[in-house]
Amino acid sequence: MKIKLMVNEAGAIRNGRFAFTDKLALLGELLQNARRAGATFINVDFDAEHGRLVVTDNGCGISDFQALLHLNASGWDEAVMAKDQPFGLGFSKVLYSSRHVHITSRGKQLSFNCEEALSQAEMEVTDSDVPDDGLTVLRLEGVDIPDIKVAIARYVRGFPIEVALNGVPLPREHAEDQMDFVDTSIGRVHLAGRDSGQPSSGVALYIQGQLLSRSSKDYYCMHDGLDVVHLDSSKFQARMPDRAELIDANEQLVKITGAIRDEWRSHLLAMKAKLDPGAFIDRFFDVAHRHGLLDVFNDLALLPKQACSVISRYPTLVNEMEVYLDTPSHLSQEAVTSGASRLACLVWFHRRDEESSISAMYARAAGLTLVDPSRVAPGHWALQGLRQLEDEPATATPTGELKTFWFSGHHVSCEVVLCDSIRIDHGTDTVLLSDDALFWEGRILYPKGCTDGQVVEQVSNYCDEHDRFDETACEEDFANLAKQALLWRCPDPASMLAALLRDLPEYPTLLGKRFMVTLPSDRGQCVVEQVS
Repeated sequence: MKIKLMVNEAGAIRNGRFAFTDKLALLGELLQNARRAGATFINVDFDAEHGRLVVTDNGCGISDFQALLHLNASGWDEAVMAKDQPFGLGFSKVLYSSRHVHITSRGKQLSFNCEEALSQAEMEVTDSDVPDDGLTVLRLEGVDIPDIKVAIARYVRGFPIEVALNGVPLPREHAEDQMDFVDTSIGRVHLAGRDSGQPSSGVALYIQGQLLSRSSKDYYCMHDGLDVVHLDSSKFQARMPDRAELIDANEQLVKITGAIRDEWRSHLLAMKAKLDPGAFIDRFFDVAHRHGLLDVFNDLALLPKQACSVISRYPTLVNEMEVYLDTPSHLSQEAVTSGASRLACLVWFHRRDEESSISAMYARAAGLTLVDPSRVAPGHWALQGLRQLEDEPATATPTGELKTFWFSGHHVSCEVVLCDSIRIDHGTDTVLLSDDALFWEGRILYPKGCTDGQVVEQVSNYCDEHDRFDETACEEDFANLAKQALLWRCPDPASMLAALLRDLPEYPTLLGKRFMVTLPSDRGQCVVEQVS
């Protein structure tokens, strides 16, 4: 027994209504037909109250009305077939989306009910009732297109010919005659930020003037600063019947991304030859980082400041790393080579634990510039011999007179070591901390010059079981540690009062004066008498 592939014509026609993504496909198919007919303008009139849609264009017109109703066969000439690869299904959307159709073109007209057409009834093409004015007019009755203003505005943003809705021309910001484009291996490309260096917020992909991927239409219509690509339809194919997505989309997107990247590389190299190195980095670092082109900076004698950080504030577990990192200026290769600026790798600090705290405190005290290797291309001179602090042995030792006491707070309970200073040995380098405390090996090391309790934020992040920050507990532990450290440091009342007055603002009228101060035992108001 022999068999062959067969087609149930009635079933194929009946099920064709489910092939299109949504009602908006009707607009797209009508506009595409006018474009392929060589039209230079299209007017769309829509009467929502009566469900009437009229599309008028000045294209070449319809020479064969039967071709409109021949599914899976295209009546376009060889040039259009080669360039656009039409599927021969577009007009079927008209049959599924309306009740009645009337067409006039080239002195002929055709009028029919869509249900009769779908049942394959014969229809008569007659001479037009009106003189031929060179226009093709398609009138549809019983059409429902919700939010047609928004829908058609999305569709024509990159369309190659003028489109008007109810006589009002629609913006076509992404059309090839509205922006600057360059020819590439994938088609015509517009790069947002070519002059400013501001990275694009996305990529709008068009094929035959139609935006790909319907799910992104709101995004593309609401945002400026997009890279715009009009794909070469002889190299890329979209999914039938409504061309909403590319065939083999993931594979094709790799090609598209690569072509955009190549175009950016060419532009960056050209701009590097024109601009001062610092100005070039400032303007184009972000876009180079976005497209993986950081190697364009490798031959410059500057290390981009965008890849560098310095620890300018006290590092804790409470605050995110960005809170105490500042960005320096660009570093010259000469400054690094001479040792005037010292570099180390930033990666270690993302751990945010006790070991990273000692490295952070060391880096801050040593004045190191921390380099983020993810923002520097391999082969950059700054990466040669870059210190990896996380791989270096580190120890902290309290020095001078030592006293210890136990601190018990809301989130912190540990021994506190009062000392003159803290010696940090990191790799082969050493620094002394005299004003900042450090949590190390389960103890708080508290040097003489420290007057606050911020070190508790190196011990705990003060978050509860629901990851909510306990601000009150943190503030109380902060204050209580500072108070207890002050008490333990002062062996007598005079030294305690001296410590309390150490941070008193310098009021000119108090300078050089002597006072007798009496503190009542009941914590009432103190008595102050000027002695001299």
